[in-house]
Amino acid sequence: METMKHIAHIGTDGILQIVMPTDFQDTSVEVVVVVQPLSFAETKPRYNA
Repeated sequence: METMKHIAHIGTDGILQIVMPTDFQDTSVEVVVVVQPLSFAETKPRYNA
């Protein structure tokens, strides 16, 4: 099992598009999606400078 965490955006059309890198190809997988709205501050990019 592989766990990944990404920040994504749901457009005005209500569609969430998820593009994820994975080593799985041509196989069935089980996907669990947890939707948690973020505040504006949490969506800003962070830099380690």
